[in-house]
Amino acid sequence: RDFFIVSSPYWRSVRRRTLNVDAAILGEVYNYSHDRLICVGDLIDRGPEVIECLNLLNQSWFHSTLGNHELMFQAAQHNDSVKHLHMANGGEWVDDYSEPVLQLLSDLITRAMPLTITAQIDHSRQIGVVHSTALDTWKETTLIRDDAGIEYVVWNFAHASKAKMGQAIDHICDIDVVVSGHLAVKQIIIGGNQIWIDTQRKSGRFTILSAGQLFDMVS
Repeated sequence: RDFFIVSSPYWRSVRRRTLNVDAAILGEVYNYSHDRLICVGDLIDRGPEVIECLNLLNQSWFHSTLGNHELMFQAAQHNDSVKHLHMANGGEWVDDYSEPVLQLLSDLITRAMPLTITAQIDHSRQIGVVHSTALDTWKETTLIRDDAGIEYVVWNFAHASKAKMGQAIDHICDIDVVVSGHLAVKQIIIGGNQIWIDTQRKSGRFTILSAGQLFDMVS
């Protein structure tokens, strides 16, 4: 089974936290041998546990897409203007680590945080995960390789902002549901077949949803 989550500032006891949240919200027992947690990105810059956060990527049960904060962190390694932006948006922690360690973290992000994740739920249904938004079709979103395309789906607020204001947005083709974060919201917002779940920062609530719950939200 797959469960979809927003990033949290406190991951040191993520296994215990997940079990507690799962039992309280889903009423199910999480199985670390068979189930997966899929995060919408921004594992870093949310709190003091940066190493613990990124080390989750080495666990077989945890997966995450690339977030704009990871993108900023990597760009800041060789661009002073981006470094200032990153430092002003939660990146102060980089001063605590040496350049070799920061390079190892950057390499881990490159290796283990793809731009998109496509979760095959059953023989006919899929859930796509991307940090902020998708292109018109999920297929073309998964094929993005250029910098402009990457920045668009990781940074762009347009679809999320429209959905937050209750405006209609088009369905993303070639996919059943798209799950995203990036925009801080008090409660989950839905536009077309895209769902934004970053409730942690504004409400303090840690969002975790099963595939079945996501399908129900857009049905």
